[in-house]
Amino acid sequence: MRIQSWVIAIVCLATLAAGNPRAWAPGAARAATTASPVPSARASAHAATATAIPGPLERARIAYDGIAAGTLDRSTLSPELASELSAARLATLSAALEPLGAPQSFTLVGTHGSGGATTYDFSVRYAAGGVTFTYGFNDATHLVDKLYVRTARS
Repeated sequence: MRIQSWVIAIVCLATLAAGNPRAWAPGAARAATTASPVPSARASAHAATATAIPGPLERARIAYDGIAAGTLDRSTLSPELASELSAARLATLSAALEPLGAPQSFTLVGTHGSGGATTYDFSVRYAAGGVTFTYGFNDATHLVDKLYVRTARS
């Protein structure tokens, strides 16, 4: 066995041991032996400018704050929900939440999946009372297809 073959075998075994089962894929060993151990300046610049995609709980909070402010990003909504949640309806929700001030807490109270969608239920507490907020998105498209706000007065 040639020395290069031993190096390839060792690299593949080390990569597999590190939790990368694709190490045995065709061409993987060749790429592993030719890869530079020093990242390029271009790759480093790209990594520095990449922004993290918010998770579902962060997205729910962003959506809730958008509803409260009347500035909900409608591009995150499914076409069906976007047509149901008119600008007038969003303004009504915002007007109901605005007098409550800033939330004191925003707590996940339940999660459930059904029909290709994941739904999150939150309890939002204010000094003057509470709000129930339900937020759900389509698992395939990641568009919001469920949005429900219920204040203590509604």
